[in-house]
Amino acid sequence: MVARNTQANFTCLLHNLMVSLEEELCNKREITRRKNRHKELIQRVKENGKQLPLAQQGVPRATQRTLRFIRWLRNHCWLQASCPQARSAFKRIYATC
Repeated sequence: MVARNTQANFTCLLHNLMVSLEEELCNKREITRRKNRHKELIQRVKENGKQLPLAQQGVPRATQRTLRFIRWLRNHCWLQASCPQARSAFKRIYATC
């Protein structure tokens, strides 16, 4: 039981750190894509004559990181790259900022 709680806490912590890092790196391309997907979801729901639950009507909340971001993070952690090197690679990958 303690091990499961510890693993859950670690997973939440890791996710929050990844979200924070991704926002700090200014991933405009992914943010725009998520907003567009949210607008499309709202439109589809309205076309079916239904309404989204209140929790989903506001700003879209991403609970998953992209595979591209996770690969970038993993590679630069294992390579022990400096922050400027990792940031330039991130910008090349996403063509952002």
